[in-house]
Amino acid sequence: MIKINRVSCINCGRCVKICPASIFLKSENKFPNIQNVERCIECGHCAAVCPTEAVEHEMFPSSKVHLINKGNIPTSEQVLELIRSRRS
Repeated sequence: MIKINRVSCINCGRCVKICPASIFLKSENKFPNIQNVERCIECGHCAAVCPTEAVEHEMFPSSKVHLINKGNIPTSEQVLELIRSRRS
């Protein structure tokens, strides 16, 4: 079961862009349309990227979705340096 909370959805389109199964479609009204839910691969990307927690996915209740502190994410240069420093 997947649904959009119409009170908190701000129509940012992040769920539409990130879904690898393309079950969210941009619509002309305020809320994304959900179709072909059986194609959902249960990756949780839709719930993770929603800034207002408007995506309600039965496999990913809000207690399971943790916000990411973007300040802790390394820069691309730092990741490249880490990869270069790896020795087998």
